[in-house]
Amino acid sequence: MKTARKILLTIIHLSIFIVTVIMTLRGVIIGAAEGQLGENMINLGFFKAFTVDSNDIAGIASLILTIILIINLITKKEEIPYWAVLFHYVSAVSVALTFITTATFLAPTQAALGNGYFLYFSKDMFFLHFSTPVLSILTFIFGEDKFEFKIKENLLGLIPLFLYSIVYVTCAVILHTWTDFYGFTFGGHNAVVVPVLIIIYAVTFLMGFGIYKAHNKYISRG
Repeated sequence: MKTARKILLTIIHLSIFIVTVIMTLRGVIIGAAEGQLGENMINLGFFKAFTVDSNDIAGIASLILTIILIINLITKKEEIPYWAVLFHYVSAVSVALTFITTATFLAPTQAALGNGYFLYFSKDMFFLHFSTPVLSILTFIFGEDKFEFKIKENLLGLIPLFLYSIVYVTCAVILHTWTDFYGFTFGGHNAVVVPVLIIIYAVTFLMGFGIYKAHNKYISRG
């Protein structure tokens, strides 16, 4: 990897990390609009949203890669550990789900309500729903040029969603300690939860498949 490319990737990853920290602190301390426009989500309640959790995963992955890239720049080394690349992939799949959900469901819903399609891409939500997801995906596809991924890595990309769905279904559907703010039950119809989850898992799996296939095609160029 050329030095200029390492520097560019370092800047991008450091930017992702810094933005994630700022957005998380703003959400925890000030409150955020994610999922409940106009209401205050303070303290740990901010982390109920998968948007926040997926962005934080991406931020951690970017911090790890920033440190590794800086060390490589100083020591003139090239290697990025496989585990770090794999974690980068998992984070990219997570924020890809955030981006796709916003672009195909949340934004059109707001547009139908008369609030405009780009409401969920404005202000702080621009970073949570667009810039961090897009940069995380692109830096994985075009920034990691050593490891070729296969189907087993694709399955690992589902882990954050799987863990989140367990917590969400338990709290929002079974115990009712959370409101069903993502609408898994479509207004209290618990019978649709399993089909909804299957669809979400399938979409996430396909997104992960597309991301790692694009990555493999890029590194196979020689």
